[in-house]
Amino acid sequence: MPVRDVFTASCTDLRIVAYTAEPGTEDASRFDLIRTVGMTEVGGPSR
Repeated sequence: MPVRDVFTASCTDLRIVAYTAEPGTEDASRFDLIRTVGMTEVGGPSR
């Protein structure tokens, strides 16, 4: 199961949530997929 860390900035409502997974696990593979898909351009201008 991924580990979730929450970082907060003092005197603000800002919170950053970071998820990590043990290398070589199924969860790590899923994060790799998310990174790959996140870098792919979808859509764009019509031709």
